[in-house]
Amino acid sequence: MKQYLKIPKMRTASMRLLFSYLAIILAPTVAIIVIYITMQDALLNIQKEKAQNLSKEAAVTFNKELDQLTNIGKYISSDSKLKKYMDDRSEFLGTGHYYKVYELAKSYPDYALLNRFVKTICIFPAGDTYMIQIPQVIPNNERGMSTVAIVRNSETYETLMDKLYKLGPNNLVYDKSDEGQGSFLILQNFNYEGFGKEDGIVVIEIDKAQIKTLLHSTLGNDEGVAFLTDSDGDVLYAYAQHDRGEEPVPENGYWKDYVEEIGWSSGSVTINKVLTDYNQWSLITVIPRKELLSKIGPGKYVILLLCILSVLIGVAICLWYWNSRRPVIERYVKFTEKYPEKVTYQEKPTDIWKNFGGVLEHVEDLQTTVDKQYQWARDGIIRKIFYGSYDSEEEIKNEMETMGITFSVNLPCFLVKLVMRDSEKHEMLQSPEILEEALKEELTRCLPCCYWMINMEPFSYILVVPCGEDGLENRDLKRLFEKVNYALYSQFPINIYTGISDPADSPFAVSEEYEHVCRICEYAQYYKMRMPLILEDIPRHQHVVFPVELEMQLENTIKGGTEEQLCKLMEQVMDNYLKIPGSGPMGQNLELLRCIVLRCLDDKCGGEQSVRIMNQVQHVKTASDMERCIFDTWRYFADKKEQTDDQDEELKKKIEEKIERDFSRDDFSLVIVADWLGIPDKKLYRDFKKMFGVSFSSYLEIRRIRCAQEYLKEGRAVQDVAAAVGYSSDYSFRRAFKRVVGVAPSDYQKRF
Repeated sequence: MKQYLKIPKMRTASMRLLFSYLAIILAPTVAIIVIYITMQDALLNIQKEKAQNLSKEAAVTFNKELDQLTNIGKYISSDSKLKKYMDDRSEFLGTGHYYKVYELAKSYPDYALLNRFVKTICIFPAGDTYMIQIPQVIPNNERGMSTVAIVRNSETYETLMDKLYKLGPNNLVYDKSDEGQGSFLILQNFNYEGFGKEDGIVVIEIDKAQIKTLLHSTLGNDEGVAFLTDSDGDVLYAYAQHDRGEEPVPENGYWKDYVEEIGWSSGSVTINKVLTDYNQWSLITVIPRKELLSKIGPGKYVILLLCILSVLIGVAICLWYWNSRRPVIERYVKFTEKYPEKVTYQEKPTDIWKNFGGVLEHVEDLQTTVDKQYQWARDGIIRKIFYGSYDSEEEIKNEMETMGITFSVNLPCFLVKLVMRDSEKHEMLQSPEILEEALKEELTRCLPCCYWMINMEPFSYILVVPCGEDGLENRDLKRLFEKVNYALYSQFPINIYTGISDPADSPFAVSEEYEHVCRICEYAQYYKMRMPLILEDIPRHQHVVFPVELEMQLENTIKGGTEEQLCKLMEQVMDNYLKIPGSGPMGQNLELLRCIVLRCLDDKCGGEQSVRIMNQVQHVKTASDMERCIFDTWRYFADKKEQTDDQDEELKKKIEEKIERDFSRDDFSLVIVADWLGIPDKKLYRDFKKMFGVSFSSYLEIRRIRCAQEYLKEGRAVQDVAAAVGYSSDYSFRRAFKRVVGVAPSDYQKRF
């Protein structure tokens, strides 16, 4: 009995494992089903868009053809021959009258041959004994009226004219008969005597077979119905196409009523509606969804097969895992049945001294966190003072008491802002701790007093330096920070921009001076002036710094001038601006020259020589050393320009060889040359115009025409010459030849 009871337990555990595996693939299965449905909708939307495009093309054709018919009506109604006939018809008698009408009818071409939408064109002069159905002349009697296509049963000439006038002048109309069939007419009245009743009317009957062809084109080979409806949705003409073939559609009633009669519901069909330019008539196509789905082809079945295959693979993997884990389940069940008792373990008492080291580490981390939070809160209050966020000193004291922070700054004090930027993309600025430690070391060595340092943003520091009892001035700080900066320049490849404020004697003055040092640093960064600056240095004074015009001229000469031009400029600079009494090697003029060299050797310049010059100019301290650096920089650009010219000349030769070899290809273009050279086509477009003086298309056209001139002199045919020099058609060749040479190729060939 026990053995019998073991089997269901094993089976239950095994089935639970199987169901857990199958539950894992439930989410991917749902996702696959959603993907299949989405893909099917996407493919269906593509077919809908194709059907919509067919309807739009049919509407464009309809508008175009009716525009042409309207122009024909206007041409006939304003024809001078018709006007002359209307003016002179009272003078015609008997047979002479008929011949005049006959001559008028024969003067018009057969418009049915010129425009496929024209069925007949009739001219009905008011009160005349004859009418014209081009090219026939028909008498105005009962027998004659019966031969006119647009005349209904028992209509006389007078009733016909009244009906046409009522349908509306100069308009596209649908003339519906009592039997339900109708005609599409374009009416154009003519009146040669000014205001008053019209002299007659021109009627153009549209061929309904062409409208049927147009509606058929909106369906293609699909099953469906196409309607031409008026602004109210009533059917003017319709065309139905089913599996059993074409079916006539009654030309009356609302188009949706006919769709419902077929048995199509609104959810089972796709409806495309396009407005025409005439009377707000619409082209409407109704196509069953199953018809569009059948157009998708085998793609949907491939997607369905892949989805089913993915699910089956997932189930197979689950069954394989389940089957491989069954022995483990069986052993587990046997083990639990063999040892059903629970095993308990007695835990040993905790030894507090073993964990004492960890407790001390946690206490130390907690203390470090508290210290950092205190420092952050203190720096936050100082930042608010800088930004002018407090309205009074009392507000500052209250916030410090609330946060439990106590610190004081001796006023008056100076603000010094240091902004550090990398000069060589060195990895030093990627580890700010090393740089900040070196900065603190130099500040401690050079500054004679205590200071506060706040890190405002990455590699940007604000120092609060008290004036002290000795009355420290900002010019004294300027000299001290020159030492600090140059000490750091000797250790790291960086640029330091330093701004020093005037003394601030209150928290509100501190906020104002903070704005000043920020402005000074922005000025120094813009002009790349690495020397410490105070507010008095902005703007620069002419007796200290040479003019901006000379500065820009020197920069341009270094980059692209001659050695003679640079010698003249440097002689002017050395004599007039680097020998001013009292301006030593640390003067502003020397620093400005350093900035000019650094601006020339920006990030776009690379190579070992550029790096060497930048390192050299960083440590220049005398005017003669600076002069040597400037001439080294000029030689660097001169060598680079010579190398670039050689490369351009080599590139030019390659391009000329490529054009000479392949210009006769009809698909030859700038993109082919760019791919062959391995450079972007936009860059080649700019460089080509710079090297050759003309665009690539103009150069290629001129080269082809020069070759064509030689072929024409040999007596070749124009069409053969066009193909030989790379033109796909002789028409484009003739236009290009006349544009370049000034005469047609045949005229040019006659000269020889």
